Amino acid sequence: MSICFKCNKSIKPASLATTVSGEKYHPTCISCRICERPLWGKPFKKNKDGSLSCEQPCQPLSETKPIQTLSQPNRPSSAQRQQQLILEQTVSNFDTTKTNLDMYKKPLLDTKLTSNSDSGDKKCQSCNQFLNNKRFITYENGVKICQECEDNLKKPLIPRIISANSMTCSFCNQIVKGTKFVTEKNGDIICDNCDKNGPKCEKCKLLLKPNELIRRLNFDVKFHDECFECKNCKTHISSEEFFSDDIKKNPICQNCFELSKLPKCSVCLQALIGSHLIVENKPMHETCFKCFNCKDILSKEKGYFKDKTNEQAICAKCNLILNGINCAKCSQVIEKDGISFSEKDFHQTCFKCDSCATDLTKMKKTLTDKDSNSLFCEPCFIQKYAPKCNKCNEPITPYLPGTIYEDKNYHKECFACARCKRTLANKKFFKSGNILICENCY
Repeated sequence: MSICFKCNKSIKPASLATTVSGEKYHPTCISCRICERPLWGKPFKKNKDGSLSCEQPCQPLSETKPIQTLSQPNRPSSAQRQQQLILEQTVSNFDTTKTNLDMYKKPLLDTKLTSNSDSGDKKCQSCNQFLNNKRFITYENGVKICQECEDNLKKPLIPRIISANSMTCSFCNQIVKGTKFVTEKNGDIICDNCDKNGPKCEKCKLLLKPNELIRRLNFDVKFHDECFECKNCKTHISSEEFFSDDIKKNPICQNCFELSKLPKCSVCLQALIGSHLIVENKPMHETCFKCFNCKDILSKEKGYFKDKTNEQAICAKCNLILNGINCAKCSQVIEKDGISFSEKDFHQTCFKCDSCATDLTKMKKTLTDKDSNSLFCEPCFIQKYAPKCNKCNEPITPYLPGTIYEDKNYHKECFACARCKRTLANKKFFKSGNILICENCY
């Protein structure tokens, strides 16, 4: 990694370095050792100690011509009147929104007044307050700013005109003669014309200078080399193989472009590389196939369930919690060994006769009371719910069919002739008092 000869700081590989007499510099470090003005586009010389300075003799910015003070009133010279005229024209056209005010904070005269008579009616040209017994700063162009405004920058300062022939535009190298200019983030001075019309980097919005390495995405979209980064992974694109995004404004590296062509996971929407799952015709990473409720990773081999409300995949444990089937008898969740009967679900241990507690899974028939949801084996159900014979008082079952006479139930064998004892079911008979007699015996 290269080291700047002036500031002794490293020069990043992606940054633009300038070589002067075999030594490398940051572009912003190429300035005069005496006056500290930039030397871009101007003749300069290299001193014996390796430093750079203007070719013509110069003075430090703090050493300027004496400025008239209130205690030495003199008539201004013609040069000073011309400079004041340039200042007034500059102030009327100056756009404070594009100016870096820090570059004007180099005081040329620092004086503390001692009485009201010394200050007269002079005011701070920033806050418009009288400078009575206040510490103030006078700039080279005659503008006076109180110390409070100078420190806090409560209002925009009027631009200071540094020697008319000393400032040049970093882009077009034209001398800035009291005209409007702006200072970019890196300290470069740009004239108003270049600021409005010059080509700018699509990312940092700074001007693209002729001596810089420029990367083109297309004819209209340009970048500094260090700003030419992939939109997705933010890495610098050093190769010539790159692509543009859908709006043709940002570059994409080859790796990210190839990933964008791969199928996407239906869950995380990232590219699917290597083995993956396809669940219900939806591709996804193996680690993205998770239970909707507890976020545990699922597998097709172990199986999964679906939530009834949102159709999301859930594990067996969460299925019992969210979609669990409750026993119709004890109302608890049926985890395993469930039995369905008459559109109802029961634990196997709960599927018993409510009368004799017989295991109904071993019985041929299981009967239930629709009103109480009670379960019975066939003998207990018949004993409890079957109609009784009016003669023998035994229940009438399908195995012992019966008949009804005068709203009373009888077994067919019990409904018989009083003389011959033959059944009267489905036969003609006669009644004599309380006695029933068949047609033959009558």
